[in-house]
Amino acid sequence: MRSRRRGARAVRAGAAGLVLLALAAVAAPLLTSADPYAPALGERLRPPGPGHPLGQDALGRDVLARILERVSPVGHQGGG
Repeated sequence: MRSRRRGARAVRAGAAGLVLLALAAVAAPLLTSADPYAPALGERLRPPGPGHPLGQDALGRDVLARILERVSPVGHQGGG
C-alpha cells in the first residue's frame, strides 16, 4: 500500500512539472525577450544574473530563451 502511494505521488509530481513547463512555454514572450539564436561572443559562459536567469552558453546565447524556444508550440518547427 505504501509503495502505491509513493508511485501516485511521483505521477502527480511529474504531471505538475509538465504543466509548469507547458505554462512556461506559453508565457515565453513574457519571461524573456532575448533572441535564442543571437550570439554574443563577448559574453560567453556568463553565470546567471538579472538579464539572464539561467546564464549564457558557450556562444553567449541566453539559456532560458533557448529552453523556452524549444518547448514553445510556436517555436522551432524543424524538430531537429
